[in-house]
Amino acid sequence: MRKKDLKLLTEFIDSGNPKKVLNFAHVRDGGIFATDTRIAIKFHISELQSSSFIHKKLLKGFESTMGKDDVASFNVAQTPFISCNDVALSLDTAAVELEPISIEHVLDKKMSSSFTVKSLDKIQFELSSRLCYINYNQLADIIKLSEADKYEVFYNPQNERNSGMARIVAYIEDEEESFKPLYTAMIMGNLFDSEAK
Repeated sequence: MRKKDLKLLTEFIDSGNPKKVLNFAHVRDGGIFATDTRIAIKFHISELQSSSFIHKKLLKGFESTMGKDDVASFNVAQTPFISCNDVALSLDTAAVELEPISIEHVLDKKMSSSFTVKSLDKIQFELSSRLCYINYNQLADIIKLSEADKYEVFYNPQNERNSGMARIVAYIEDEEESFKPLYTAMIMGNLFDSEAK
């Protein structure tokens, strides 16, 4: 996992939420999940299968020890950890029992339309031109921190309940010139008052 990937992951983790589990990234089912309830992300890392939680502040501290081009690796031995250079961080930093939040149904939500781009520089314009209105602040971290070779963007345009939603799947090209998913992110637009007609 690259330094920018870790930075992006931590931007999706809530800070100081009274619901403690939202202040942690959740490792499970082939990935690392994070959400602050309006945005959600899963980094696809197939070797990560056991369930554990990493606190945002510890993950940010680990990321700060990495150089710009460093890549962290995962060790899934008896006590799983992430490491880079001479620094290691346990993948289980929760001192209390946390109830996992299921966000797979959000990340897998059926979308009505899609398009593919090589860069996210103009993603807000691309979505707006398709009547999917996502606030720039919700897209800013992905635009600034994401480095991938291809992006598939699935979206639902504005309707009577919200201003639209988008799922971005980032892919990196491997040595065999095939594309592997790096992460899947869901960004939700503004919710409208349910009483509005």
